[in-house]
Amino acid sequence: MKVVEMNAPQWRTVLQWMTAVIDTHCKVSYNKVNENGVVPAKGVNEVLKDMAKAADAAITLQKENKKLKEQLNKLQNTVITNSNYWDCECESNYIHKKQDKTNCDKCGASMDSQPDSIQKEIEQIKKG
Repeated sequence: MKVVEMNAPQWRTVLQWMTAVIDTHCKVSYNKVNENGVVPAKGVNEVLKDMAKAADAAITLQKENKKLKEQLNKLQNTVITNSNYWDCECESNYIHKKQDKTNCDKCGASMDSQPDSIQKEIEQIKKG
């Protein structure tokens, strides 16, 4: 059933998809043969084949979802730095723009021996 296969990513559970497959077979494929919406015996095989496809596709979607969640977790645990800024040893006001300052006047740290600043911290300072 091309209609059901094309809309596969929109379905959230195997049960919903299988229900759609059966519904599509009842209303579209067999409506001329069987007006009451029940799948005729000769069409059951086709329904089962489509249900198997639906189950396989749902499993594939679940695996893809798991991979995406793993990637998201990795990204959330990644520290992103900004090479335009550096951190000195001070407890506060420790982020300096490399273009403006190469040494800290308070702690004496040098830009060359200090790490780049964390992007989230830079954004927090810019927000105020």
